[in-house]
Amino acid sequence: MEKDCSDLYPSPIEVDIKAIHWPVTARWNLSLFQDSCKEGSLLTSVPQGGWWDVGSPSDLDRIELKNAPMVTFTDNVDFRSNGSVNPNYAYRDSSAGIISVFWVGLGKAALGVSTKNQFFYPQIIISPNPVSDNVRISGISRDKIRRIELYTIAGSKILDTDNLNFTVTTLVEG
Repeated sequence: MEKDCSDLYPSPIEVDIKAIHWPVTARWNLSLFQDSCKEGSLLTSVPQGGWWDVGSPSDLDRIELKNAPMVTFTDNVDFRSNGSVNPNYAYRDSSAGIISVFWVGLGKAALGVSTKNQFFYPQIIISPNPVSDNVRISGISRDKIRRIELYTIAGSKILDTDNLNFTVTTLVEG
């Protein structure tokens, strides 16, 4: 019998890193992520609600915590044309030092689905990309999907459905 992980969708945990020398290396115990309710846990440089296929300033993108005991990665700083720090990826502390922001998501395998690099379900096709009106998800049966959520880059939920085909025409472009 499969373990019930239905309530395991906590908000991502923000990890702020201030380092004098980059790249840095993060380490963890692999045994913590062998549980079926945590096998989809990942470390990423993409903000909650961000687009996996757009990426981030860091070379990390994301890593499944069950597959490697460590990762070495670069900072997540993106400077704007006026010299300010893009707040989606980093911020300045009270002493004007730059803090790179990363996220840890804890949960089952469904956390990893994306259009860029589908670690958990490589057979899933999300199309068309880019989308103008209707989105279709194929390559997975309906019983494997609990819900589909779309978020803005700021992390606000803008769509919540359990359908594999849905429209986005009512959503604001961008």
